Amino acid sequence: MKDGTRVLLALAAALVIGGLMYARPKFFAKVMGELLFWVGEDKMTFGSDYNIWEPKWQVEGFVDWDYPSDEFSDYPRVNADTKRKILGLNAAKLYGIDVPAEFQLAGDGTPAAQDDAALVEHGADV
Repeated sequence: MKDGTRVLLALAAALVIGGLMYARPKFFAKVMGELLFWVGEDKMTFGSDYNIWEPKWQVEGFVDWDYPSDEFSDYPRVNADTKRKILGLNAAKLYGIDVPAEFQLAGDGTPAAQDDAALVEHGADV
């Protein structure tokens, strides 16, 4: 990857394998833990390619999700603000969508800056 290039990771892959939240919860926890450690919550966003049915079960599953045991204590913690960023606030920032005050993060937590959430340009070295 070129210096200064920043990548926004869409969690379609992690949450489409969201069925793993139920079928293989430890594997899902490892995937999420690694993504949070290496990429960070400010550069992750939910995506779905479901055109047959709604991904409601995945979103609800992720809202209720936490690491299944203390075995994952070395990974970054997932809290409500982390989930809000991943499920929509980071995407809103990326696309310049105003977020109503009641849906913004409390305290000093903010979504990633738009330049931090820039997609890799077509043809860029990765």
